[in-house]
Amino acid sequence: MALRCAEAAYDLSEGEELAVADTYAWALFENGRVAEAIEVETRALKLCADDEERARVRETLAVFEQKAEPSE
Repeated sequence: MALRCAEAAYDLSEGEELAVADTYAWALFENGRVAEAIEVETRALKLCADDEERARVRETLAVFEQKAEPSE
């Protein structure tokens, strides 16, 4: 349910809201869709307005990448 809601919010925001993109990426990750989570979080990185946000999103991306399968 959370994944569907996060996806709907992401779609409605057209992927242009950092908090929504980050939440959607986490929902994907928690549902085992790691490669997709990495894609969305990478896009979220481009939405960061300052260094603090950028650092937080990079940390999240690192978590996702650590869990990625070698083929991903």
